[in-house]
Amino acid sequence: MPNRRVVVLLLLAGISLVAGCKKSSESDAPNLFGSPPVVSELSVTKQSRQFACVSPPVDLCCVDPPVCTCCCISDVTNTVTAEYDLVQMSAKVTDADGASNLLVILTRFFDPPNSGTTNEISLEMFDVGTNPVGTILSGTTFYQVLSGDAVANDEVYTRYFYMKSTTLVQPDDCVLNTDVDDFGGTYSQYLTSGSFPATKVLNFTYHVEGVDRAGNIGSSGTVTLPILESEATVDAEPTPCGPPTGAGGCLPPP
Repeated sequence: MPNRRVVVLLLLAGISLVAGCKKSSESDAPNLFGSPPVVSELSVTKQSRQFACVSPPVDLCCVDPPVCTCCCISDVTNTVTAEYDLVQMSAKVTDADGASNLLVILTRFFDPPNSGTTNEISLEMFDVGTNPVGTILSGTTFYQVLSGDAVANDEVYTRYFYMKSTTLVQPDDCVLNTDVDDFGGTYSQYLTSGSFPATKVLNFTYHVEGVDRAGNIGSSGTVTLPILESEATVDAEPTPCGPPTGAGGCLPPP
């Protein structure tokens, strides 16, 4: 019979060999989908933007100049004022396989917030510098939409957007024209479905996700911002007409 000590040693050696092979095969298993994008340097801030626009007067004193046979109703000048919160988001997003492997970068948040809803909003972020990312049509005028990004292709993705709540007055032209004067283009507007409380503030929580072409997702931490309910008003200022013309109408204001 073989020596029992020798048999035990051989068995232990075999177990060790098998265990070693298994450990090696597990550590060498390939990652078929690659590494997810890395999201870092998250910045989420807001800026309160105020708008004030005076529209050309509505000519009512004299609708058929220079005869002015009607109407002797005061001319009206409308002043539009509005206040929106502009959310400014940016994050650095990198991928082990290069920037070309990144499919899309998204800013995400729930609307309404903190309500247990599954309605998660996704807005694309951009690394295109000051180049426009689209257009908005208002009336017959197209306005270029900017992302808010400063430097193209620096791995920092950006999205500026207005958090807009429903108001009786829609001051879009005032907002668009003011933005064009200030920035050379406008920022996109997101209309929230959230119902604002008496404090006129809702806390929205934002984060950034990077998705690569294999479907891997990298995510940032979260940042919560207090968003102020939008305000917009129109003040109509009448301007009295000039003297009667004797033809049933009045001259324009002096």
